[in-house]
Amino acid sequence: MKEFLIKSFIFIFTLIGLAAYMTYVERKLLAYFQDRIGPNRAGPKGFFQPIADAIKLFFKEDITPLKVTSKFIYFISPLIISSLAIIPFFLIPLSPEGPFPDINLGLILLLVLSSFTLYGVIFGGFSSTSKYSVIGGIRGALMFLSFETAILICILSIAFQASSFSLREIVEMQKIPFIFPQILGFFVFLISGFMETKRTPFDIPEAESELTGGFHTEYSSIKFAWFFLGEYLHIILISSLIVTLYLGGWKLFFLPPYLGFVIKVVPLIFIFIWARASLPRFRFDQALEIGWKILLPLSILNFLITSLWVYLR
Repeated sequence: MKEFLIKSFIFIFTLIGLAAYMTYVERKLLAYFQDRIGPNRAGPKGFFQPIADAIKLFFKEDITPLKVTSKFIYFISPLIISSLAIIPFFLIPLSPEGPFPDINLGLILLLVLSSFTLYGVIFGGFSSTSKYSVIGGIRGALMFLSFETAILICILSIAFQASSFSLREIVEMQKIPFIFPQILGFFVFLISGFMETKRTPFDIPEAESELTGGFHTEYSSIKFAWFFLGEYLHIILISSLIVTLYLGGWKLFFLPPYLGFVIKVVPLIFIFIWARASLPRFRFDQALEIGWKILLPLSILNFLITSLWVYLR
């Protein structure tokens, strides 16, 4: 038990460190794309900028609106989003042996945990009693309903082809990566991943040009930091899930498992950053139409193709 706790704490702090330095990598890449300099003051080439940001947010004045509906819900909302972005990493197999024990119904548990992140957005929006926050919370709920069904059907297609809900068994079943027989499901999952992370071009619940920040408008200091920690952790999580479900997990030629996994995850994270630099935000109605009229029918079509593939096999 003691060994498990020590390993868990190391794992969690590693994830938090990776998410913090993702902000640095993203700002550097965005600066390169937009012909700017980017962070260059804190440390060599701005390398210590995430540490400076963390210190600033920790000691910054923490302001709570006077008319919050419930202080408990207001304070717990950022923790819901950040903690539910960390817990699913314990289910993802980074190698044949670990780092944590496999769960037979890991895929089902992953779906349950991901569904609870919606409450962080809704609670944060409605407890703030700001019209911008409320609108952001409503947008987040509607967007969640529009893409989560497509994600669910794509994941069920993977489980059906692998005949298992165990993530480790799904990886081991991929003699040929599932991206080839399920290329349609891969693109549906990838686009839905942008919606899941609330990133451009689907950052509808935040929409700073319309809602000044959306559901987290009334948050400041360390609570604001927890929201953004959850966002960047979700990027790593969605990229890790795509690698696990579609790209063969840790298996990459004769490379060590952890290295093979990381090499596959990094290009997917780059795509999330590249999309932010390249694409404009969709309108709210356009985002919902993409979810209901495009992604959902394509996910159903993918499930039917997978069913036929499994039957003929």
